[in-house]
Amino acid sequence: MDEGEYRGGWRCSSLLNAMYMMVHLDQEADNKVVKCQAPDCPDYFRVEPKSRRTMYCPHPEDPEGRQSKCASRTTSRDSRERQRRKKADAT
Repeated sequence: MDEGEYRGGWRCSSLLNAMYMMVHLDQEADNKVVKCQAPDCPDYFRVEPKSRRTMYCPHPEDPEGRQSKCASRTTSRDSRERQRRKKADAT
């Protein structure tokens, strides 16, 4: 940090107080915490009001662009299942 530069932040006395602060800030911003819809993913993530349709964990390095591993894995699994059903119906 350069001299004279102001940097805001929070300092909480405990982990529990920090968690309460995060919940409060999320409610103020109308953010929601949702569970990833990938069948094998136990993770939860924060969703802003403008991206409520997000179903899978965001990509850890590029939350605005690339598809996450959960989304990629799920769409690949679904595609393979459709191909198997299509092949089974054809026989």
